[in-house]
Amino acid sequence: MLWANLLRLSPPAATARVSVSGASMKPSTIHVSIERAKAGDGPSILQLLSAAQLPVDGLIEHLDTAVVARGDGGGVAGCAALEIYADGALLRSVVVDGGVHGHGIGTRLTTAALDLANVLGIPAVYLLTTTAEAFFPRFGFVQIPRADLPGGVQMSVEFRSACPSTAIVMRRTMNQSDSYPTQVLTSDPPVVCTLSPEALATRRQGLLAELLRHADAHDEFNSGHRFSFAASDEALALIAKTVAAERHCCSFLRFQTTVEPGGGPVTLEITGPEGTREFLAAMFES
Repeated sequence: MLWANLLRLSPPAATARVSVSGASMKPSTIHVSIERAKAGDGPSILQLLSAAQLPVDGLIEHLDTAVVARGDGGGVAGCAALEIYADGALLRSVVVDGGVHGHGIGTRLTTAALDLANVLGIPAVYLLTTTAEAFFPRFGFVQIPRADLPGGVQMSVEFRSACPSTAIVMRRTMNQSDSYPTQVLTSDPPVVCTLSPEALATRRQGLLAELLRHADAHDEFNSGHRFSFAASDEALALIAKTVAAERHCCSFLRFQTTVEPGGGPVTLEITGPEGTREFLAAMFES
C-alpha cells in the first residue's frame, strides 16, 4: 500500500539529513544511495513501515526485489519493493523515514524500483493506494478498474487483505526501451520465482517431487544443488522437462547437465547468485 507521506517529496538531492526511525545513530548530513536491499535490512524496513502505518505482511518474502535508501553509516532511510508475478509486478512499501522527507528520496526509490522491473522484463507494474494517486502519474502510472488487475498480482497479500477494497489501482505499462538512470542495476537477477503460490505448490508436488524420486543422490554445495541419476533416456527427459519449466519462472537459475561416458551417471547442477542454495533447499523440502 502506498500512502500520503509520499506527496511531500521534492526533486532529488545528493545529500540528506537522515534520522532513521528507532536507530541508534544520531542525525547527520550524509550521502544517501539507492541500492538493492540485503537480508539484514528486513527489521529496519519493517520498522519504517510500521512507523508510517503501512502494511508489513509479506514484505520479508520480497526483499530480493526491494531497493533501499542507505546512508553513509549503513542505516536504511527508505524502501520500495516489488512483488513479482507471472503477469506483472506489484509496487509496494514505498516509504521514506520522516527525518528525510522533502529530499526526493521517494522519487529516487520509485524510479529505482521501475528500473529493476525493466531489467527483469516485467510487462506492467501495478500499485494500490488510498491517498497517493496524485504522486504516481509522473512515473507513467494511470488509474485502472480494480477488475483489470491481473490474476497473479491479485494473489498479493496486499490485494487480498492488507488494503481496503476502496484502494485505487494504478498501472504502469513497461517499455523495454525505457531507461532509468539509477544506481540499482545489478549483474545478477534476483532470486525470485514468478509462480503464484498455488502454481508453486503444484510444481513442488509434481515435477520437482518427481525429480527427487528419480535422483540417486542429491547434495548441496556453495552455490546450489547437485543431482545424480542413473544413465537413462527417462532421466534425461525428466531433466530437460525440469529445465524447460524452471527457466521461465526462475530466470536466475543456471543449469548444467553432465553425461559421463561409458554409461556413467548423469549429473544436473542447479546454481545461481547468492541465496540460490537456500532458495532451492526450501523448494525441495518434503
